[in-house]
Amino acid sequence: MSVADKAKDALSKVRSGPLEASRTLPIRASKDEIEQVWTSRTTTIFDGIPMESATTQYGQTVRDWGLAVTVHLRLKEAVPDMAANTLAGKAVRRLKALVETGEVPTTENNPSAREDAA
Repeated sequence: MSVADKAKDALSKVRSGPLEASRTLPIRASKDEIEQVWTSRTTTIFDGIPMESATTQYGQTVRDWGLAVTVHLRLKEAVPDMAANTLAGKAVRRLKALVETGEVPTTENNPSAREDAA
């Protein structure tokens, strides 16, 4: 059996999960500030996430941690359960980072990732 056949066989045994997922994080900002970033920075928030649509839901303020914000994703394709939740988590973390710091953390330009490092 070839490697490609083994991969196809393994993928056929993986049950596809949901088309929808959501995750919640507190964000230290007002609802208006969060909405402004949500509508103006969608390309950054959803980069690499195969989603069909996304919405936000606002909850209570969590102590001094901020306003509870839930990101609901509808994915283009069903993915395994953990992967769907991971994608929703990635979107809400990016939103939180953009609102609170103005940028999304990245390992780009990280000196420890240099090829010439000894």
